[in-house]
Amino acid sequence: MTMNRVRALNIASYRKAGTSFTYYPKKSDLHDNFSRDLLDMKSGLRPELESLFVLRLLEFIVLNNLNLTGIVRILGHDEMYAEANHPLHRVAMQLANKTGIPFHYDWFTKPLTPKTASLGSRAERFAHIHGTYSVALPHHSTEPMRILVIDDVVTSRTTAQEVHRALREANPNVECYFFALAESYHRNTMARPQNIVRTPDRYHYPHAA
Repeated sequence: MTMNRVRALNIASYRKAGTSFTYYPKKSDLHDNFSRDLLDMKSGLRPELESLFVLRLLEFIVLNNLNLTGIVRILGHDEMYAEANHPLHRVAMQLANKTGIPFHYDWFTKPLTPKTASLGSRAERFAHIHGTYSVALPHHSTEPMRILVIDDVVTSRTTAQEVHRALREANPNVECYFFALAESYHRNTMARPQNIVRTPDRYHYPHAA
């Protein structure tokens, strides 16, 4: 397993965080095949990209020698709880099946998040989402936990921080780790890439081993 395809992210309070790709939003003047495919995956149309996501998660776990006790996933804008037909749910299930790490799909609940919550400054987004996630741990456990939080795209990091807050309030003895398949491109904070692929050809994703 090659260990050069995961890069570190800096997200406050997380012990380790990582990603593999850069996602270029539709409103960006930069476009590539991966970003189009990622949008397709979010709509459930790219199962091979889900398999690649699982491979990168496995690399992140091995690279950082993580001894995890559980997996959770970020909820979508239109989810109040983790729904089984969501692509990120399938990714978490595949990872759990390959590693034997429990996937706690029933821990999180939240109200529906208006898409306008993703607009505005980072501080405004955090103020909007703060307190929205609720966590129900079994038996109100305070035993030490090492939890991997997964997401498809990380943008402002506010949702990741909100999930961390909710987990820590439910159990002060939890250690949190985070991995997203892609980080959203920010013109003001990221170097402009030199080799954006603009051909119509699809990226060829490897099969999960």
